[in-house]
Parts: sequence; C-alpha cells; structure tokens
Amino acid sequence: MINHYQEDESVLGFYHPVLLLSFYCLVLLITMFTDDPIVRTLSFLGGLSSCYITVDRDTFFKNLKLGSFLVFISALSNFLFIHSGATILYILKFKLFGKNFRYLFTFESFVYGFLFGIMMFAMLMWFQSLNKVLTTDKVNYLFGRSFPKIALILSMVMRFLPMYQRQLRTIQQAQEGLGQIQGERRIEKAKSGTTIFGSLFSWALENAIETSDSMNARGFGLKSRTNFSIFKWRSRDILFSIVIIFLSSCILYFFTQESFKFNYYSKLHYVRKDNLKSILGYCVVILTFSIPVLVEVKEWLKWRYLVSKI
Repeated sequence: MINHYQEDESVLGFYHPVLLLSFYCLVLLITMFTDDPIVRTLSFLGGLSSCYITVDRDTFFKNLKLGSFLVFISALSNFLFIHSGATILYILKFKLFGKNFRYLFTFESFVYGFLFGIMMFAMLMWFQSLNKVLTTDKVNYLFGRSFPKIALILSMVMRFLPMYQRQLRTIQQAQEGLGQIQGERRIEKAKSGTTIFGSLFSWALENAIETSDSMNARGFGLKSRTNFSIFKWRSRDILFSIVIIFLSSCILYFFTQESFKFNYYSKLHYVRKDNLKSILGYCVVILTFSIPVLVEVKEWLKWRYLVSKI
C-alpha cells in the first residue's frame, strides 16, 4: 500500500485516468452551465477543498489571490458597465456634448458579476486540481493511441512549463550568488533580466535537442511502436464509475426539470416547478462536489485504522 501521506500525493490520483477525466469534466460542466447561485457557491467550495488537498500550499494561496482578484474585477466591471436590473442603488447623471446622460447602477448587475467571478474562481480551482491529479503519463494513456500528436503536445506543455519555472529560479539564485544581480535601477534590472533569459533560452534549446534524440531513440512516430500502460481497472474503479454514472444521470434529470434555473434580470428570482426536486438536486450536487474530500477522508480513516493495528 502506498503511503500518500508521506509522499504528499492525493488519493484521488490513484484512480483510473478515465474516471478522473470523467469526474472533472462532470464538475466543470455543472459549473459552467448553471446560473444557480447555490450551485456556483457549492462548486466554489468543492473546488477550493479539492485544490487544497491536491496541490502544495504555495500554489494554493497563489490561486486564492488570483481567484479573489477575478471575483473583484468581474463584480466591479459588471456593476459599472451593465445597467440592467430593477433594484437601483445609484443614479449617475451628467452632461456631455450638450446631451444629458443617465446611468443606473443596480444590485442585480453587481450580483451577476460577483457570481460570475465565483464561477471563474471555482473553475480555476478545479483546473488546478485537475492539473495536479491528471499527470503527463495519464494524459498519454488517455489520448496517446487515438490522438498521439495532441497527447504529446499536452504532456510536453504540462511538463515543460513547471520545469522552465524551476530552471528560471535556479538561474536567478545562481546569478544572485555570483553577485551578477545588483542595483535597483531599471537599466541594471534589464541587463540582469537579459542575462537570465539568455541562459534559460540556451538551456531550453539544449533540452529540446535531448528530448528529440530521446524520442527518436524510443521509436516515437513508428507504426510498429507499442504502448505501455500501468493503469488497470480495479474493484474501486468499478465502484467509482458506478457512482459517477449515477450522479451524472441524476444531475442531468434535475437539469431537464429546470431545478437549477435562476434569473438575474430584471429581478433575482428562481424559476422552479418543484421545490422538493430542487432540494434533492442540491443534495446530489453537494455529493458530487464533495467526492475528492470524501475519498481523502475515507483513505485517512483507513490509514489511521491500519496504523493503530501495528
């Protein structure tokens, strides 16, 4: 049994890649195609918790700052430029070129912008968690046979961007250790940045040549080349697939029944046919967004139980 608590790896990543892709597609589709404030808030909380348990703390707090900025910009821009809504908070009147102008700032436009920012924040967190869980070997497994070139591009992007960032920090630390980065003036910063970029660019070219030689040596692109995979279906994967199919069917049903339909203009109000179905729909959504946390808690309890038996 792999001790992921020592390796700082999420339990969700041990499931089959097909199931991981299906789950994240499900939560992203729910987040994108619903206007319900409750569902968007639940998606935000689920994405926040999923990102917290899958990525490192520095990455989590960086995304937290970026997501908060997105929410602020979305709420402010929609409030300033969209003037629909029945609840008027402020009326701005001014005269320009001999004409009178009248702008309305409404509560509905602010709420719509704020919740749209929450949706973007939630998607940012879910994508960050997906990027951590769906590693390059899983991407190659999913798309390598059907779309080898696309799989290669995706895996190289997922691999090279973090690697370039680490190499950039290494070069910066080396330059600082040699005393090459000095001064606070713009010209001196520009010279230091040029030196660092030149070192990174030459390293990237050398790494690209080595990667190309390695791919040729391994027979990439040959028709007779076989694909190796370590991913196999286990009993937990079958159970997880049943859960995903069941939740997807339930959510699709509630969508067809308009259980999550919500209008922002001209007044905030729900368009529902049955409140009981909406409540049941929210329960299913909560269960769906809580899967990463539930899986993690289950494995943690199992791990504590096994440790107590030693």
